[in-house]
Amino acid sequence: MRIYRDGEYFATGADLALIASVADEPVSLYSFHPDDYRAYKLAEIKAACEAELSALQSAYPQSEVLSWDKQEREARAFVENPAAPVPLISALAAAREVDPADLVDWIILKADAYTAAIGAALGKRQKLEDQLAALADWEDMAEVHW
Repeated sequence: MRIYRDGEYFATGADLALIASVADEPVSLYSFHPDDYRAYKLAEIKAACEAELSALQSAYPQSEVLSWDKQEREARAFVENPAAPVPLISALAAAREVDPADLVDWIILKADAYTAAIGAALGKRQKLEDQLAALADWEDMAEVHW
C-alpha cells in the first residue's frame, strides 16, 4: 500500500503505524493513498461478507450444501403439484421416516431463511462498497466497517 507524507510517497507497506514508529514520527503526518486504501477496505469488506456467508453453511457437510438447490427446486415443484417427481426429497423422507410433505415445508422454510440471509449480507456489502466509492479521504474510509 502506498503511503504519503506531505504529498510525496514516503514508503510502501501495509502498516501505517509501523512505518511511523520506524520513522519515530506521529502517524498523523502520514496518509494512505486513497485508491490503495479503498482497495484495501473493499477487500476487507468482501472477506467479511464471505465469512458471514460461509458461516451460514458451516454446520452442514459440503455434500448436503451442494444438494440445497435441488432440494428447493423439488420442494417448490411438489407444492405446485404433489404428484411431481421428487426423487431427492423422497429418498430423504424415506431415510428419515417422515412424510415428504412435512419435509417439503421444512425445506422451503429453510430455503427462504437462507435466501433472506444471503440477501441481507450481499446488500450490506453493496451498501458499504457504495459508501467507499463516494469517499475521497482515507480517514473517512477508515470509518466504514462491516
